[in-house]
Amino acid sequence: MHQFWQHDDDLYEFQVMYSLPNDAWSLELTKLGPNGAMLAVALIPDENFTLPVRVILGQGELPLTVLRRFMAEVDSEEHRIGRTVPDLPDLAVIPEPTGPSSPADRDEPSGSR
Repeated sequence: MHQFWQHDDDLYEFQVMYSLPNDAWSLELTKLGPNGAMLAVALIPDENFTLPVRVILGQGELPLTVLRRFMAEVDSEEHRIGRTVPDLPDLAVIPEPTGPSSPADRDEPSGSR
């Protein structure tokens, strides 16, 4: 499948193809134009359903509307090949990490308080 999507003044190319090295369907989203870039790739294994679906995000800005459309296509492809699509799992909420890399422990610019 090969489609073009338009959002505001931007044009995107969406395509689905089979990736032999990954034994998976590959869904690719590319922004077209002079500042074009690969924005997202989803790999949906169809030989071994125990392998997870992977989404790789590339460079560039991705409007939420376009991301939602892309993820709807990923969901549709999972159903098409017969994968059972589980409900979204709950994610554990953990306390904010502490240490030099945590936002609370970073030096603030002088005069910011």
